[in-house]
Amino acid sequence: MNQKKIIVIGANGFTGRRILNDLSRNTLYQVTGCYMHEDI
Repeated sequence: MNQKKIIVIGANGFTGRRILNDLSRNTLYQVTGCYMHEDI
C-alpha cells in the first residue's frame, strides 16, 4: 500500500499544528510540515 504524501503549510500556527498532529498519527499518510518563522 502506498502512503499519501501531504504537506502542511503553516504547520507552526494554531490550525496547521493541529492538522499536522492529527494526520501524522495515521500511517496512511507521509506528512511534512513547513513554516516561515522559526521564532513562533
